[in-house]
Amino acid sequence: LVQDFIEGESLSQILTPGKRLSEAEVIDLLQEILEILEVVHNEGVIHCDIKPSNLIRRKQDGKLVLIDFGAVKQISTQVMNAQGQANFTIAVGTEGYVPSEQANGKPRLASDIYAVGAIGIQALTGISPRELPKDSQGEVIWRDRLRISCRLAKVLDTMVRSHFTRRYQNASEALQAIKALKSRNNLAWLSIFRRVDVIGLLTLLIAIITLIATPGTRSLSGLRILAGQQTL
Repeated sequence: LVQDFIEGESLSQILTPGKRLSEAEVIDLLQEILEILEVVHNEGVIHCDIKPSNLIRRKQDGKLVLIDFGAVKQISTQVMNAQGQANFTIAVGTEGYVPSEQANGKPRLASDIYAVGAIGIQALTGISPRELPKDSQGEVIWRDRLRISCRLAKVLDTMVRSHFTRRYQNASEALQAIKALKSRNNLAWLSIFRRVDVIGLLTLLIAIITLIATPGTRSLSGLRILAGQQTL
């Protein structure tokens, strides 16, 4: 199997133990990965081994590249077992990034989504997925490690659900959820900036009125200085 050489830095070199990325950085990272994975899934392909070392930040343009398609599975590629039932072949993947159905040799598109969610949790917590405990239902226990927005936590929880039917079923669904997060965040910041602008304008108007109403402070230069202070 011959593959292109990608010069750059892998995510495993960036997501070192103990290093935590901000929520905004993690959302951007998840979007980048899912945009790549969407193309793969649209071709009816399951990557089966998504992990930090298989994602490289390309040196020439800074773009993220997904590598190592040696474990890839076509959705239509099935074999018949001794009982005459269709099944996938040998289980592949890396511990911590592999959901139960893939470990049992039955990967699905949603299996890749589990791996992407595991990377997102790793980026937020600074802890490798294989080191995070699971509850009696097989759900990853991670939210007690840090405080993040409920919206992002909910998206990540959905990505790493133990049973594949409770996850986003493909990259397009997961990407839509991530983009919705970014839209809400942008609207929230826009709302804050608007409030700040209104407060600043009202403060400036009150100060100008005060200057005009106060004897001895009606000079134009005084207004300019005060206006400059309010702007800062």
